[in-house]
Amino acid sequence: MLKINKILSKKIKSPLSLRGLFPFSHSRFSFCHSRESGNPSPSIIAREQSDRSNLNLSGFSLIELMVAVVILALAIFGIFHAYSTGFMGMADARDRTVATNYAREAMEDIKNMDFDLITNEILSAPEIIDEKFTRVVNVKNKVEGELKKVTTIVSWDDRNGIHKEVKLETLIYNND
Repeated sequence: MLKINKILSKKIKSPLSLRGLFPFSHSRFSFCHSRESGNPSPSIIAREQSDRSNLNLSGFSLIELMVAVVILALAIFGIFHAYSTGFMGMADARDRTVATNYAREAMEDIKNMDFDLITNEILSAPEIIDEKFTRVVNVKNKVEGELKKVTTIVSWDDRNGIHKEVKLETLIYNND
C-alpha cells in the first residue's frame, strides 16, 4: 500500500503523458533511488526544491499582480475624483458668469435710462431670472440731483444649497 501511495504522489510532467509517474516507465529513474536505502538521490531532491522555488515565484507574481491592481484602482479613483471636482468647479464658474452677465445687463439698462427715472422705488423690487437667479437693484442719491450710486446684486443657491451672490456698483452722473 505504501508503494502505491508513493507512486500516486509523484507529479505528472505533462497532462497528456504518464511519463515519470511510474518508476519503471522511464530509464532515468533506475538511478534516482538508492537500491540499498530506498532514499531519493540528490538530483531528485534538487528537482523538488526547484519545483518549490517555482511555486514561490508564482505566488509572488500573484501578489505583485494584486498590488498592481490596487495601485491602478487608486489611480483611476484619483483621476475620477479630479474630473468630478473639475466639473463641479466648471458648473460654479458658469453660474458666476451668468450671474455677472445678469448684473451687467441691469447696469446697462439703468445707464440708458433718463437720470430722473432712476429711483429706488422703481428698481428695488426683486426680479427672478431663469428660476435660479434673483436680481435686486438699489439706488442711493449721493449728491442731490447730480450723482446716484447704483448697486446690483444677483444671488442664487448652488447645487449644495450654499447661497452665493455677485454684487456690482457704479456711479451715474446727471449730464443734463
